[in-house]
Amino acid sequence: MNCYDCAVEGRTEAALGRCRNCGTGVCQQHLDMGQHAVDQSSVGPRAAEASRRLLCTSCDHVLAEPEGWLTSDDVPQS
Repeated sequence: MNCYDCAVEGRTEAALGRCRNCGTGVCQQHLDMGQHAVDQSSVGPRAAEASRRLLCTSCDHVLAEPEGWLTSDDVPQS
């Protein structure tokens, strides 16, 4: 699999992984690796642990800035 953003730029670069949000292939240049909490439970107390999260730069930008999201006020009324 190749990086989608590199392909849009006219280059071919192998993807290191897939964006957790949209599923597109991402290379080292176009990924953001963060962490998110994962609740683990079994018999006994629950434990929250950090897990890796790969996002493409586009999803990272959108998810980091909720004010960029469309709301019902942005949709034209008919």
